[in-house]
Amino acid sequence: MTLGNRIQQLRKEHNMSQGDLADALDISRQSVSKWETDTATPDLDKLLKLSEIFDITLDELVKGQSPSPKETQTNVTTLETQPMPVAIKTGLETRQIAGIILLCMAFIVVLVCTIMGGLLAGLIFASPFLVCGFICMFIKKHVGIFCGWAINIMVIIYLQLATGSNYAMVLNPYVYSFANPIAIIVSWVHFLLIVLLIYCTIRSFGRIPIVWNKHKQTLLIIGWVVYVIIHFPTVLISNGVNLKLMIALSYISLALGIIRMILLTALIIFTLSWYKWNKEKTE
Repeated sequence: MTLGNRIQQLRKEHNMSQGDLADALDISRQSVSKWETDTATPDLDKLLKLSEIFDITLDELVKGQSPSPKETQTNVTTLETQPMPVAIKTGLETRQIAGIILLCMAFIVVLVCTIMGGLLAGLIFASPFLVCGFICMFIKKHVGIFCGWAINIMVIIYLQLATGSNYAMVLNPYVYSFANPIAIIVSWVHFLLIVLLIYCTIRSFGRIPIVWNKHKQTLLIIGWVVYVIIHFPTVLISNGVNLKLMIALSYISLALGIIRMILLTALIIFTLSWYKWNKEKTE
């Protein structure tokens, strides 16, 4: 029996149509049809998902073989003799333990700074521990990515308000003629870290399959149009502009910069997902 026949047999045993299986795998029905006629072969990720859907092992799916009683007994013995992880013993996951530690560190920082007479400074220094602690406590997946984005946003705000510098300085050639060299170096380091964060985010979330339709494709196009619109620099006439308005505009520019960064990352993820889906559909 070929792999295609095996997939077809298991699909019928589970009372699933080709469309049902395609929806469960987030692929097109044509892809399932090609698998069952052996004109195409599913990749490893799809094979693993098929084995989960049909509740069988990968060997049973590919080779049509069930694990021997000896292998099953060995696996059971290994699980019984293997020590339980700390997170299971305590009833807490590792991320939750890390969250509790970060929240305790935030409390200690605030307490020490308050004793020294600097409550505001304590809140500022404790904010990264506080935010990352709550992320670890309440978010189950991609905790490191979310913590990275939270810290990145706080660094952007701090550098802009405290020093007047930001990561976008490296893209402006006129800045190099008068800016402080230390500020330029800090901006370059921050810029490279942002690029790394965006890359890791795309790698993590780009694997999430999405079934695209005309409505979602239209929303993707609208997203790119919105990004282009808000990316245009705001042209201001400085003559006659009072100080309060300039401060308000600087805050708006700061917020738009953060929104542009997040929107660009999301658009790249969705665009790559659409490209992959469209490629599978045309195969």
